[in-house]
Amino acid sequence: MTESVASLVSCWTPPVKEVVKSISISSYNMLAQVYVNSSQFPYCPRRYLRRKHRLALTKSLLQSLQVDILCLQEVDCYKEIETCLQEKGYKGIFQLRGGTKKDGCAIFFRSDKFEWLAEHSWDCDQVQFPALKKYCHENWNPYVDVRHRRNNIGQCVWLRWTPEPEVSYHLCIANVHLFWDPVHEDVKLLQTLQAVHEIDEFIQRCKRDWVKNESINVFLAGDFNSSPKALIYRLLTDGQVEWCGQEMEQSNHFLELGNNNNHEQMNNTLTNSGGLWTPIFARRVMVSIPFHFKSAIGSVLGKEMDWSNRTEKFTDTIDYIFYTSTQLRPIQVIPSPELLQKYEEFLPNENFPSDHIPLGCRFDLIENRWTNDHMLR
Repeated sequence: MTESVASLVSCWTPPVKEVVKSISISSYNMLAQVYVNSSQFPYCPRRYLRRKHRLALTKSLLQSLQVDILCLQEVDCYKEIETCLQEKGYKGIFQLRGGTKKDGCAIFFRSDKFEWLAEHSWDCDQVQFPALKKYCHENWNPYVDVRHRRNNIGQCVWLRWTPEPEVSYHLCIANVHLFWDPVHEDVKLLQTLQAVHEIDEFIQRCKRDWVKNESINVFLAGDFNSSPKALIYRLLTDGQVEWCGQEMEQSNHFLELGNNNNHEQMNNTLTNSGGLWTPIFARRVMVSIPFHFKSAIGSVLGKEMDWSNRTEKFTDTIDYIFYTSTQLRPIQVIPSPELLQKYEEFLPNENFPSDHIPLGCRFDLIENRWTNDHMLR
């Protein structure tokens, strides 16, 4: 990698004094090889799109991050990445996507700082309908309709911070990769609700087994394929959002209906279209979640990064690290926003293997706030 690219992902901002007790986490979509072709990235010479070249860059990049926890998406070479990161003291878990997909999600963590206690994964095609039924359109049937079946997945792991056993730091790390198409905002909303449901159920099980009433630190990271203005971003950071179908109206498919601003007409059209466009959610519904997440990078910078995905046709932030905790304070981020503003090349390229950049945040552990002798509730 050139110096500019290396510094882009290794320069922590803002500079702070050495933090004795800290946790750092990064999220990165590696760009699976099956999605790499010259027509998709015509600006990148073919030799730099080949698997051998990209894998070498990916290994070097992941090792250079030097974070405690890695959340990876579009992992299609898990064994190679696992071997590479084991050399740096990491352990990992992996979940393959469903159907014929050849990639999946992985979470790696430093074994000298964390003890693995439990893990869980879910398939977004297998909707937990009873838990979500109160939000859904009366005509939508997840066992009949197929529009939500996109082979997207999520995973989470329960870790205990080990350097000081007398201090109880328990972490739930969740990693997701949501559907990409901006036309199907309701599918992304459904996947987000399911992810939160799965995480909450996992936390409740683990609390019974491991932490009783102690404080829980929850991270939700990944490729959300949604901008900071999107519905699911507002849901995660506000804890609730109203769905009224306007996001669907932004697509060309519903342009005429959107101009008419007729939600009832849109829903009727969807329902009568042979199942392909059956609306998932009721016409107007207030959707809520049991978490109030904060954006890690947004908490440090006051806004999200200018972009996390950059190609010739698209540049925006769609990757995030969310958290909810009374024990953690975000203090630094990568990449440097100043360097990011100056970076003008499209991705991937000779020196960068993916169309995404890794995002990272370092958290200061708030000392002595909660110990094994102090219960949260």
